[in-house]
Amino acid sequence: IYTTILNELDARTEMAPDFLKIMVYPQTIIATLFIQHQLQLIQSFSFETKEDICFYLLSILKEYQLSPEQTHLEMSGFIEPHGELHQYIQQLFPKRSFADTDISMLMPQMLESHHAHYFTPFFNPIV
Repeated sequence: IYTTILNELDARTEMAPDFLKIMVYPQTIIATLFIQHQLQLIQSFSFETKEDICFYLLSILKEYQLSPEQTHLEMSGFIEPHGELHQYIQQLFPKRSFADTDISMLMPQMLESHHAHYFTPFFNPIV
């Protein structure tokens, strides 16, 4: 799973210098941190509440002496654009975006009910 994530990130031509990517699964997130384009961390975290996710993100930044204001956060997986978790993240991270997902792999009906980033876990399942 980590190899797939790292290969996708390595193939990018543009990325913010300080970059934190999260993939949200049921009860688990995978966080990947780059500082000055260098991989620092890729790790899974179990969570019970949405607040747990925010705690992990802030804890990672504190450990690496980064601030949420200077770090770009990219999100994918089970996170709704107007949901509670996204509202918490909006309060913490001014620089954030949802991951681009190849919509050619999705049926048009799937995009009627969810954004493309929502389906990322189905292409990168946790074993």
